[in-house]
Amino acid sequence: MDLKELEQIDANEFRHWYYRSKFLALKKMIDNIQADEILDVGAGSGIFSKMMLMDNSCQSACCLDTGYTFNKIDFINGHQIQYLNKIDLINQTLVLFVDVLEHIDDDTAFLREYVEKMPAGCHVLISVPAFMFLWSRHDVFLNHQRRYTRAQLEKVVRAAGLDIMDTRFFFGLIFPIAACMRIFSRMRKNDAVKSDLVSVPSWLNIFLTGIHVLETETLFRINKLCGLSVFCLAKKPT
Repeated sequence: MDLKELEQIDANEFRHWYYRSKFLALKKMIDNIQADEILDVGAGSGIFSKMMLMDNSCQSACCLDTGYTFNKIDFINGHQIQYLNKIDLINQTLVLFVDVLEHIDDDTAFLREYVEKMPAGCHVLISVPAFMFLWSRHDVFLNHQRRYTRAQLEKVVRAAGLDIMDTRFFFGLIFPIAACMRIFSRMRKNDAVKSDLVSVPSWLNIFLTGIHVLETETLFRINKLCGLSVFCLAKKPT
């Protein structure tokens, strides 16, 4: 989770529809992968690692972010979570890059650097924002360099030395509404640069979460067409 976005939410981030929904998609992508320990690169607040530990989806987690000023160890639901600002060797068999690559100038070189440290057979799960025509004040606020098509993300992943197992779009059910809002916001040239992610009323939070629970179990399985995020599951060759 981008720490700049955390400041925009005045509610519990674990209950926010966006993060709850994205976690469901993340879990669905790695349904058949057994990983006792995960490495969460560019983890920020570490929300997705924490959610996996709270859900007993893994036994321990390592959050890696250059923004951490010191290393520490904590515990979530009885499971260890470690925070590091650098790593020399990757021993984990599942590595997450959740909304990270869009911040990097040379995304291929950045990803390849981590792939070279991974053990053979390591799984990698990546998510990035989709489609440059959705570029808005939200991307500027978060210091994004780009948004991706599915083909563009696949090209980066292959160039970094990974074999692609699956790619899909998520947030497809709200895509038409969100796309119209993003395009309209660009027409209002005086709009302040800020994140689109804000707290919403309880009823709307429940409604949006419910929509994406439904999407995770239906459309997400086959969605190669459109959405606000692109997910990619890949593997380092053995």
